[in-house]
Amino acid sequence: MKSIAERVNSMKEIPPLPDSVNAVIKAIRDPKVSARDITGMIANDVAISSKILKVVNSAYYGFKGNISSITHAIVILGFNVLKSLVMSFSVYGLIEGLDSKGPFSLRDFWYHSVGVACASKVLSGMLGFKNGEEFFTQGLLHDAGKLALYRLEPELFLHIVSRAKREDRSFFEVEREEVDIPHPDIAGMLFEAWQMPDNIVESAALHHDIDVIENKRHVAIVMLADALVRGMGIGSAGDDNVVVHGQQLIDFLLQDRDLEEVNVMIRQEIERAEAFMRLID
Repeated sequence: MKSIAERVNSMKEIPPLPDSVNAVIKAIRDPKVSARDITGMIANDVAISSKILKVVNSAYYGFKGNISSITHAIVILGFNVLKSLVMSFSVYGLIEGLDSKGPFSLRDFWYHSVGVACASKVLSGMLGFKNGEEFFTQGLLHDAGKLALYRLEPELFLHIVSRAKREDRSFFEVEREEVDIPHPDIAGMLFEAWQMPDNIVESAALHHDIDVIENKRHVAIVMLADALVRGMGIGSAGDDNVVVHGQQLIDFLLQDRDLEEVNVMIRQEIERAEAFMRLID
């Protein structure tokens, strides 16, 4: 029997990206492709464009039912927001067909992912980064490797979740004892095959590696976002919100900032992101 790593590498059991998403991700890397070209790619995919319009017409972006087309969305919100939304929705192929079973709640997993996305955006802004939408996408997709593992080995995945909860340990810690390749490496392989931007690949592949935080600040931000959201008890990533390296990340990134104030800002951002939360309800 092939190992999980070999099965991920073959890509045969992983749903392919929608054609429009795949085309957009590739086009983003091509300086010759215009915003108009990419808008056309998105508009031709009814499923993706409808999800984008649902989100952009929500309170999260400050518009309620006023944006009627992808072209209108790109004029109002800008090209970078649209790119980030398209990449965010790449996770839908992994979610499609999956259900909550036993100890694992897909809804709680999604809430956790959106929470980390919101926290990543808030933290990036506090720390002087201008590309908050990109950090939102990195946070949203950081645990996508778990969804891939659940698709490939559902019983094994649920066994890991059960062990993590029963033993009060992190999913990642238990996972390393049970599988040949943990979910960060799965996500890294998957996103590289999909030709995702480097920051998204790294945030997914390295978000449990505390040794990278000094030279990969974008990864550190996602790691801290994950720790803070776990501490708040927002959703569940497949364990009982075990916070790992939380204080080290707080000391490194937040330094003398008021942690309670940071948490309030994150909660406010999550409340505004209700439209994202409801996308899989």
